[in-house]
Amino acid sequence: MEEFRQSLTRSPVTNAERGISYPSPFFDISSTYLPRTVKALFQWCKFYFWTNPLIASICQKLSEYPITDIILESNDSNVKERWEWLLFNQLQYRLFETGMALDYHVFGNAFASIAFPFRKFLTCAACGESVDALDNRKIWRYGGDRFLLTCPKCKTHGKAKAEDHYHRSAGEIRLIRWDPSDIEVIYQEQSGKAFYNYSPPPFFRADVMAGKKDVVATTPQAILEAIRLNRPVRLNEQNFYHMKRTTIANPDRGMGVPVIFPVLKDVFYLQILKKAQEALSIGTIVPLRIFFPQAGGPMQDPITTVPLVEWRSQLEYELRRFRYDPLYTPILPFPVGHQLIGGEGRALLLSQEVRVWSEQVIIGMGYPPSLVFGDVTWQGSNVALRMLENTFLRFIELRKRMLDWAITNISSWLQWEKVDYHLKPFKMADDMARSSRGIQLNQMGKISDRTILGECDYDADKEQELLAEEQRDRLEIAKKQAQSTAEMQGEAMVVQARYQAQAQLEMQQVQQEASMESSVQTPGAIGGPQGIEVPYGGHGGMFTGVPKPGMDARIVPNKLAQQLQGMTPETRQVYLQQLQAQMPETYFQVMKALTSQQDQMVNQQAWAKPNPQVLPPRRQGTSSQQT
Repeated sequence: MEEFRQSLTRSPVTNAERGISYPSPFFDISSTYLPRTVKALFQWCKFYFWTNPLIASICQKLSEYPITDIILESNDSNVKERWEWLLFNQLQYRLFETGMALDYHVFGNAFASIAFPFRKFLTCAACGESVDALDNRKIWRYGGDRFLLTCPKCKTHGKAKAEDHYHRSAGEIRLIRWDPSDIEVIYQEQSGKAFYNYSPPPFFRADVMAGKKDVVATTPQAILEAIRLNRPVRLNEQNFYHMKRTTIANPDRGMGVPVIFPVLKDVFYLQILKKAQEALSIGTIVPLRIFFPQAGGPMQDPITTVPLVEWRSQLEYELRRFRYDPLYTPILPFPVGHQLIGGEGRALLLSQEVRVWSEQVIIGMGYPPSLVFGDVTWQGSNVALRMLENTFLRFIELRKRMLDWAITNISSWLQWEKVDYHLKPFKMADDMARSSRGIQLNQMGKISDRTILGECDYDADKEQELLAEEQRDRLEIAKKQAQSTAEMQGEAMVVQARYQAQAQLEMQQVQQEASMESSVQTPGAIGGPQGIEVPYGGHGGMFTGVPKPGMDARIVPNKLAQQLQGMTPETRQVYLQQLQAQMPETYFQVMKALTSQQDQMVNQQAWAKPNPQVLPPRRQGTSSQQT
């Protein structure tokens, strides 16, 4: 093509050609040449996307970052599940969107169609028998302009009529992308209407003309006829979607302009800088070392005293040994001089220039350099990111239109009920200031929980369901914990009651033993002293402390104290505890009487002791007689 011819630079003095060629006049920095059509640039856009890491990385990020999840909505769960299976499993719509986005950013245009399933049938001209071309490949062949069929019914070999029979099958629908280089857009300026023609590429034409049966049997008959007649195919506008970048008004306004177009010259210049740096790295980074016999003075030239052939052989031998063993130290009987030529390539490298022009390319594509090199923060590039976000929002609108187009055409073909959808909200990044402000407004009651959850990319309904489920789980856990606690407390009470009953039995045994001892020591004293009822053991085993009629109640404590004096200390302690619990006043009187009786017994024991046999010494001045 004329746009891709080589352009030779000329001398600024003699205007003579130097022979430095450009792949296209467009890449000459000082040239004002522009290609006639946008399609003339597609070859270079494709080339630099495949070979330049900056352009490939930026186009990938621009294509993948704004693609968010698709949320399908329907009151009928069966309809929703059916569309989810078709879009996400069968059609793999997410990958299809990514491919369309790459075409959109690399070529400035993206073309798509829906390939509905069909079967090609060949009809015998003699008997009218029809056979499936894909299932009966051995009985026909394609000669580039006609089908030749050996009829399985009448065995006639001759020309057959080909027809495409379309059928409704959700599992065989495909979404296809068209190469922008193969699409011709005919734009009518007065009406703003566009028409699309498809020209099959040469390799596809060659496969069809060669009669490859898999290709021919799965190619629509309209395209086969176009190849046979060597003319383009008019595409159905209803089953064709064109996503293009906006541009200025120009004769080729039916096509979008690639995002790479403004930086193609800069990318070519950057490629020249890299080529120069490659030459510097190869030719000047590693120096050339020259060895020679070192002269010791005007009269000590080694050339006159040392055989140069032997000197060279000895030096080569020592260098070989040094390369084999870097720790080897040679010893020579003559001095050796050496000189370095080159090696200054590090100082001549163009790293800084390459960095500057790389940033120029990134900025020219509308992308913040900070996101590629990572040398500034979010706040430092806030304005650039907001501008980039607006670009993404424009692309999101194109995504919605494409999804509407796909759902409408597929539902019409399959006669399915259409499904509603919404795209997951697009966010450039986690803006902490915006999130904090939203939380504050929510706490002030100015915005709802649903709004703040939506800003944080959470589904409010789903979160409510999760909270309710977690609340039920917590209540169930608390219920089980309460039941376990009650069971443990009940078991503890049962054990405690069992030990209390055992303790009561042991206490009753002790009381019975004490009662028996008291009965032995004081016959008939089970009821207490004469005139006092003090039931013990038996049914209640408790003191009543009720005197008999006509009895003085003041003698009861003394009688009880006398009775307790005759008991063992353990039995006495049991009686006193029961008396304190049932009759506190009587208990204090008994204790008082018991203490008084014990004091009397101590005094009686003291008086009962004999006098000492040894008299104490007398004092002086006293009578010597002792009465």
